[in-house]
Amino acid sequence: MRPSAADIDALKPDDLPALLSAALAGPADMTVIGDITADRAIAAMQSIKPACVRNVAASSLSV
Repeated sequence: MRPSAADIDALKPDDLPALLSAALAGPADMTVIGDITADRAIAAMQSIKPACVRNVAASSLSV
């Protein structure tokens, strides 16, 4: 269920982790553009936060 505008207006900074935790709990889609190989892009993402990069297969990459 989406919060109403009034609910959002009533939020305090301490409320944000609870509000956002469900939305941010799953994997993120990443788009990497530039002169970089798929292996280097995956390594770069893993170096930021290894737990974020899971189940990456060559078949899931658009090269």
